Amino acid sequence: MTGHNLIIKNYLRSFGLTTYFNITVRNVAVALLLVILILLRIEHYLMPLWLSYTTDNSGIYVPEPHKNSVKERDTVELKRLSLFSPEATDTPANPYRVGYLASDDPLLFQTPRSSLSARLVGVLSSSMHENSIAIIEQNKVQNSYSQGEKLPENHAVVIKIFDDRVIINHQGYYEALLLN
Repeated sequence: MTGHNLIIKNYLRSFGLTTYFNITVRNVAVALLLVILILLRIEHYLMPLWLSYTTDNSGIYVPEPHKNSVKERDTVELKRLSLFSPEATDTPANPYRVGYLASDDPLLFQTPRSSLSARLVGVLSSSMHENSIAIIEQNKVQNSYSQGEKLPENHAVVIKIFDDRVIINHQGYYEALLLN
């Protein structure tokens, strides 16, 4: 006996149905089960005839745009508002942006004054700028910072220390804290 016939015969014997199903009926049942399993396996690849491709476009629904929909003119006006960024997208690039200006550029000495609440109280300058120390006051607390250190509350980084000013990187722009 083959394997599938033995399995089916054991199931039929357990239900007491061996006298009703002979070999031919069992083989037909196995063949039908295999065909059903194969069809279930490939059903997503089959396409019924009534869903076949038609060249008639009359059945395709294309929705019309709503009369209150946003027009191109309105989106251009919204882009000019600069709602989610500190600068407008159409403005020219700021020359004091961190990517545009190197940290040793002479133009760095002319950076605009910072809008931070921090204040430069003192500078201990050295002939080597890397060894200079700046004393910066924030919330009436003075701390000393060297080049590359981060100011805790403002997320700004000290870039360069001069005799009368400190250049910081604040939100991607170079800003200056001037000595009073």
